[in-house]
Amino acid sequence: MANPPALSVSKPTFASRLRHRSHAYLDNRGTTAHSTRTVIRKSTLRSEKLSTRNKTKARFVELLKAIGTDTARNVLEKVEMCGSKFALMTCGKHVASRQPMFRCDHRLCPHCSARRSKDKMKKYLPIVSDFVQKSAVKVTPCHLVLTITYKEGETAKEAKKRLYDAFRKLIRRDYWKENFAGGLYSIENTLSKAKLNQKAGMWHCHLHALVFRKKYLKGLDALRAEWLAVTGDSFNLRLRLVADLRSGMMEVLKYITKPSDFDRYTPQHINELLALKGEKMFGVFGEFSKFARNYEPEGDQELSERFDYSEGDCCPHCEDPLFNLILTAADTVNFYRRLESMPRDSIPLKE
Repeated sequence: MANPPALSVSKPTFASRLRHRSHAYLDNRGTTAHSTRTVIRKSTLRSEKLSTRNKTKARFVELLKAIGTDTARNVLEKVEMCGSKFALMTCGKHVASRQPMFRCDHRLCPHCSARRSKDKMKKYLPIVSDFVQKSAVKVTPCHLVLTITYKEGETAKEAKKRLYDAFRKLIRRDYWKENFAGGLYSIENTLSKAKLNQKAGMWHCHLHALVFRKKYLKGLDALRAEWLAVTGDSFNLRLRLVADLRSGMMEVLKYITKPSDFDRYTPQHINELLALKGEKMFGVFGEFSKFARNYEPEGDQELSERFDYSEGDCCPHCEDPLFNLILTAADTVNFYRRLESMPRDSIPLKE
């Protein structure tokens, strides 16, 4: 098997959106496949991202109002205020920083989930990079997805517990310890879609993990057998090599931080998701957990993004003076659209 591409933690540039690359991965049948293809990376415009979050929040608010319980009303009051107004530090051509005037910090809030993703990335990407480089045994980062069978009538909390308990049993087994050096995980609850002999609307709970493989695996049959042994009825999983640490981590972290679009959700579904408050949906484990606990960054290795700009500071993109701008959510979307409509060669938008 050819060596995987060199790991990278560099920030993607506009030039890297269109590139030729080779990659190897393990598919669901356990075979190793190789391909060379042209990959076109399309960055969603900031106005589109913000507009989508506003629509998701509006649907979430609508569902919270329909629930009508004290718990839902308490969440509703905070979510309605969150992201209703933004403070932008701008030069008129670029946005140096954007902060909501109020944060609810709720797990299902689309505005707060994006910030949590950045916080996790900032904290763990340097640790993951150092672990790969300094591990006593050579490790290969992989993206692992574990799923469990649907059960009619099962609540979101029950499905999450069943998945998490099985995962804890898996990482304690000898096969796992011999082949993997831990990693970090996130758990996502979504709704199933109608398929043959399967109803729509049941909880589809699955776990995404960035794991560190210590040995080459000849297919996934043995790993599937271990998963079946701890679940009793589930053997579906995926394992893919991660060529770029930043992209691999974003793929894992988005499942703990991204809210659903809520289009197919009913008030009962939201009520069950609210019942997950306090449940552990993200964590680290194994040898990586020990490394992360004792980790100390070296020099300027820690990722950072500046948010403490003041009026009169230089714009980080063009060095023009910055000024503060308070806008509603809708006006913020329109402001970004105006910036994005300017010629790219004269207004280099931030990647």
